[in-house]
Amino acid sequence: MLRARGGGHGASLVELVVSLTLAGLIAVAVHGVMLQSQRVHGHQAGWVEVNSTLRLAAALVSLELVGLDAGDTVSSDLIELGLRAITYRALRSTAFLCRPPDPIGAGSGRLVVAAEPRFGSRLPDPERDSLLMYAEADPGTAEDNHWARADLVSVRASDACPGRGPGYELIVRAVRPSGALAHLGQGAPIAAVEFAQLRSYRDRHGDWWLGSRRMRKSGGWSGTQPVLGPLVPGGIRFTYYDRAGAETAVPTAVARIGIGIAARRGSGAPRPDSVVPGDSITVLVALRNNPRRDRRDPP
Repeated sequence: MLRARGGGHGASLVELVVSLTLAGLIAVAVHGVMLQSQRVHGHQAGWVEVNSTLRLAAALVSLELVGLDAGDTVSSDLIELGLRAITYRALRSTAFLCRPPDPIGAGSGRLVVAAEPRFGSRLPDPERDSLLMYAEADPGTAEDNHWARADLVSVRASDACPGRGPGYELIVRAVRPSGALAHLGQGAPIAAVEFAQLRSYRDRHGDWWLGSRRMRKSGGWSGTQPVLGPLVPGGIRFTYYDRAGAETAVPTAVARIGIGIAARRGSGAPRPDSVVPGDSITVLVALRNNPRRDRRDPP
């Protein structure tokens, strides 16, 4: 046996081996508990990440699509209905006429809108936008009210509002329906819209994303900008319903759009033997001016 100097009793070799063995077992147990705790924390963080992505996706997509009008008298705001992509006219700004329009040719005219109030993310852009103009032929009835359309040619600052108030002059052409400019009165809302698309796509790392792109009048589609992700393969599903609740592929018949989004945690393509936390959400967006039941139908 090993003995301490000075006559004291020391630990034997067997006692040292037993002590080191017990210490090793305790360290292994503590390490296992720490690893398990890290796994639980990572799993919970993954669910929080996925749920946050889904809540944000539902809010963003709903806000983008809720203002669409499928039942327009000229054409639908819905351009192309796809399972993984939807192409539409997106509302970007709204202003109000401060004076009646001036015709400057067949199907063309000059509009002056007030600088304030104005709503939206930006000014109208002639390179991207067309206009929706609220026409009211007979102020005594709502039966003939409709949104006329026109191509936007140019935009410039103006002081032509009453009292030389600040505003913007909009030159338009290809007004539809013909003669609609005569039915635009002071205070009529003028909305700028652009062609846009929401779609699922795969990036260079193999991740699926919800992306957005815009179309310019010259140059075609812009590059796709990521909006939300990563998603499960495919990532998003659009379903289109008419007023009766049946699925439809006719743009002018759409009353509601169902959007299913499935998100997952982490980046890069998952290994076949890995389990990646994920969840899904489905939201229904009701379009304007195309209610589920015609107001003339009996209750």
